[in-house]
Amino acid sequence: RQRRVASSKSVGKSKKMKEGIEVSLEEELSAITLNGFDKMTLNVTFRERRDASHIINGVRTFWNDANTLLIFYGTDIKRWQVASAKDIEVIKRGNPVVHARSPEDADILDPSFIMGWDIFSGGSWVAKEDCGIIRILKGTDAEAANAAVEVIEQEDEKEYTHPMGTGSFILSLIVTLIPNLCCAAAFSTVGFGVMVYSLAAPMSAIGDFAVMWAGFFASMLYIFDIGKMPAPVQAVLGVLQIIFLMVGAVLKSRKYPWTPILFTLLFVPAMLGQIRIALCKNTDRRSFYGAVSAVTAVSAVVVAGWYLTWIVMSNRYWDSSTTAWLIENTQAVYDNVWEEPLNYTEHCSADANLDTVVTADGSTGYGSIAQEEIVMACASAGTVWWMIYTCPVIICLCNAVISAFCFLQVWIEVKGRRAVRVLQTVAIGLATMFMGMYFANVVTGASLQLSSALMGFYVSAICALMVWAYLEIGADGLHTLAGESNLAKNLIKMWNSEICRGGGIVAVGWLIPLFLILTMMNQTVRRCRGTSTSKDKFTDNGRMIADQMSEWNWSGILKWACYWCLFYWVMYVGFTRAVYIFLSWMNGALAGTHIGVSCAICFGVGFVMFLLPPVPGASVYLFLGLVIGAQATAEGGVGMLTGVTIATAVGTITKLAGCAGQYYIGVFLGQSVKVQQMIGVNTVPTRALEKLVSQPGLKFGKVMVLVGGPDWPVSVTCGILRVNLPQMLVGTLPIFICALPLCAAGAFMIKMSDPVDGGLYSLLNMVAWGVSGAVNGGTFFLCGQQWFSVINRDKEELSVPRPEHAAVEELTRKEEAFVQAYKEVSRWNDLPNLHRFTIISATVLHIMAFGVFYMLSDSCFRPFVLGYSTIEGSYEDSGLNGDVFSVILFPMGWGANGLFALACIFQYINGVLLTGSAKKFLAAQEATETVET
Repeated sequence: RQRRVASSKSVGKSKKMKEGIEVSLEEELSAITLNGFDKMTLNVTFRERRDASHIINGVRTFWNDANTLLIFYGTDIKRWQVASAKDIEVIKRGNPVVHARSPEDADILDPSFIMGWDIFSGGSWVAKEDCGIIRILKGTDAEAANAAVEVIEQEDEKEYTHPMGTGSFILSLIVTLIPNLCCAAAFSTVGFGVMVYSLAAPMSAIGDFAVMWAGFFASMLYIFDIGKMPAPVQAVLGVLQIIFLMVGAVLKSRKYPWTPILFTLLFVPAMLGQIRIALCKNTDRRSFYGAVSAVTAVSAVVVAGWYLTWIVMSNRYWDSSTTAWLIENTQAVYDNVWEEPLNYTEHCSADANLDTVVTADGSTGYGSIAQEEIVMACASAGTVWWMIYTCPVIICLCNAVISAFCFLQVWIEVKGRRAVRVLQTVAIGLATMFMGMYFANVVTGASLQLSSALMGFYVSAICALMVWAYLEIGADGLHTLAGESNLAKNLIKMWNSEICRGGGIVAVGWLIPLFLILTMMNQTVRRCRGTSTSKDKFTDNGRMIADQMSEWNWSGILKWACYWCLFYWVMYVGFTRAVYIFLSWMNGALAGTHIGVSCAICFGVGFVMFLLPPVPGASVYLFLGLVIGAQATAEGGVGMLTGVTIATAVGTITKLAGCAGQYYIGVFLGQSVKVQQMIGVNTVPTRALEKLVSQPGLKFGKVMVLVGGPDWPVSVTCGILRVNLPQMLVGTLPIFICALPLCAAGAFMIKMSDPVDGGLYSLLNMVAWGVSGAVNGGTFFLCGQQWFSVINRDKEELSVPRPEHAAVEELTRKEEAFVQAYKEVSRWNDLPNLHRFTIISATVLHIMAFGVFYMLSDSCFRPFVLGYSTIEGSYEDSGLNGDVFSVILFPMGWGANGLFALACIFQYINGVLLTGSAKKFLAAQEATETVET
């Protein structure tokens, strides 16, 4: 879309050189703007630097606002070139890695705008006629340019003022209702769910073939350029791809029962996105999102009404009779979940004795390994019928989340361009989704079924969020924002950071070679069809990605990939399971004690757990609900309602005490200038946090940060910043709204096995988990929204240097030499073979262990559910048979942990080698400078 600017009267003296491009003709040069490059980070404004430290080859240079790129003049080739700022010393030596360059003998100040810049592609420099300078801005035009941008923003908003039409609203309602009703009819008890899952149960192997075929078919569509085919052909092939994926999801439903449900529900945001693009492109965002919020809420109500009506009419309340009905009608699942057909009563019930069961070959009893496999198989089968029964609840929750998200788009008013608002929502939404995935890990200790479903939901939500952002902003908008929005620059900077790239290598690193192979095959097909004459083995997109990856600092990326795997092991594998085993032991040890004594001991245990960074607060609340709920509902106890209330009160007091303890940890750590530097006390985000939590009373932003933010980092940071402790605790008081549903969930788990009221408490447990997820997710989302609001509103104020942070800035300057030396010695192309071997070995072993832990968790660890499993319990009762280490299964579990330990050794060796090399480099550099002096 062409850029519009204010009139020449408001902008200043300007001359239109070509359509959509402006130039200012004042004398003093201030900045130039590049555009048209595939690499978005190049499409930004570069500002002139004339001080001595920025002069290269005797000529001034131009730098982007992030100080990561510069344009310099190469006197040897007589071209202006774009390079990374980190390579400035290499540039001065005359051998830099260049991203782009101007035509030869070009004048960068030429008012006709120098286009046709070169990019490096396919092993040679290629001129791109659309790449180059689109704006030259003089220093005296700065105010006028800002005024022009304001006019652009105002006009940008005017394009989205049309209300949503009745036809579009009705169509939105239809495309929302149909997938929801189809999902409920096909995969739940209100329809044909029992029959569908039973028919799919023996066809899991065919499902594997269907999934592989869907992947192969998608690869063929890419290789043969589906995007260049006629629209009808694209539609037919697209429908076939969807059918293949759906068939694969259904046939694999015995192992992954949530996949067909979520796959069907993804049609809702997909179809609404198509309506947004095709029919509501210029519709006012409040009108569109208000309508979407309404139709998804209506869909949730319709499905909930259908579900409740079915429960009442068929008398299928969650109780023992309903459970028996589900088990009886899903016998096909039990027949295929293990190598032999299973019978629930003989193999899976609480009264089952696997030592006396007659096996298929006529012998009596199963061995210990077979018993472990049967226990896991029974749990897997139970997940299937549990998912069938709760499918309408999942549908309602998904629609409620979409409705709430769209409602927030209507309710939250953020100043600035529409695209910037979208980016803010994406940043906060992603943080919320990742927080939800962390919450799903907490749920693992209470419900394996719920944890698996939540993890699938959050991954799907992340994909939908990214697609929504792309549809809202568009490719052109992303390119424009990359050069104009500070938030976009920060997100791009974060995306391009070694931290994110390391995480990407862990998650999808195996797809990189696959993509490169596919793009080579695609290029071969294009040559055969005569649609490409390029001799490059990659397509243009493939070459661009390959070139970009060749410039990455792989040493740092692989290091962060190892850190991500280490973090995963601590949070999801080792520490978490150890905590739940300890809590289970504590729960048994406190059985039979007076409720007052239990409250005091729980307070002490919870306080210590809050002081440990890896322990999630949700685990503490769940533990309190289990212990106090069990004693409250025992004979002569105070009752369930009173027990939940007591547990919530103890949880709130424990949280406040834990926050105070975390605060003083921060005070102690804050005495170190290095710690202050690590948390960035002199940066805008940390100062924004300080400003929020320093407010008196119960201000909304303060409460959301203290209640919705991660407790340990927030409270410790408050201690380092020395905010007012009483005011911090006052702002934390509303934490009871997060503690209440988790304490209730823990207490309800005690009664789920009750033969009379077990069905009721199972349903209440699911509701409590749902409310907990909504409350915790909502407060975390609002925490991010309030934090971003302060950062954007008060950025200039928060950027002002402070005297109390002078020591931090001085330390940063002192460490800069070592940091630069470390970067120099860790450059991948110059890295010694031993260094490469250790970091590659560490990364490969870490990723192998991560893959086993994530994909084969059931084969690595014995099922252990908080509130049900005990250390002394038998294996068939999901216990540990008196041996806490038996939670790790042999050989897969011990083998994966061995790989992880070996990876940590290689990682440590690599760190020692690089640190030693950096010290030697720095010493040699200092010796050279001394000799020269």
